[in-house]
Amino acid sequence: GSIHLLEFKPRRRHRVYPADSLELSAQRLAVQDDDGRQVADDGYVLTENERDGSRLLHQVRLLPEDTLLRLRYRREMILGGRVPPRDASAPGLCKGCAYRVECKK
Repeated sequence: GSIHLLEFKPRRRHRVYPADSLELSAQRLAVQDDDGRQVADDGYVLTENERDGSRLLHQVRLLPEDTLLRLRYRREMILGGRVPPRDASAPGLCKGCAYRVECKK
């Protein structure tokens, strides 16, 4: 059988973000490349509400390998100054981004 990946996230609300799927997708590639084990096309995010401790399991679809490779290439192009970055889809994401200095946004 195939492996199903699980990520635990303490959060203020039971919510899944696109970055969760991206993170699990990258982990899938790492597991498959490391020892060849087959990883399922879906994974799980277990959120724990920071206020009341309740937990909720969310199923997420993992990104295809070609999509991950395109995202990696775009990141390299941005950090290398060859293409300009775009604003994030959510206004608050740029504020907390670790690469904000490189973006010059």
